[in-house]
Amino acid sequence: MVPQRLANAELAWVPVSKITEYLLNPLNPQARSKPDEFAKMGYDLQNIDVLERDLISVAQNYPLIEERVFPDYATYRVEGYIATPKDGNRYIRTVWEIRPEDPRPRLVTAYPVRQPSGG
Repeated sequence: MVPQRLANAELAWVPVSKITEYLLNPLNPQARSKPDEFAKMGYDLQNIDVLERDLISVAQNYPLIEERVFPDYATYRVEGYIATPKDGNRYIRTVWEIRPEDPRPRLVTAYPVRQPSGG
């Protein structure tokens, strides 16, 4: 059986604010340890385009791990390796959202994980 992929992965996008105000912002309490983790990997506000590209590459190149369907949207978990600027290859969990009015997968969150998920 061929692994299922994220629908419309070629259209996946990451809002700039998701990177600047969340993933790389140590002052955002909702981000928890994400800013520190991404900084250790070599991502910062000077290379947000690299982080954006790397996150999208996970959506486009790795199989779907989990799908959760809600009345107004669905979320999709995709995990895979990225070649970080400073820390070699790291395994990243990404979560994408698709809404009926916009078929493009939009990044909800991302963070490094130690072990690949079993699903």
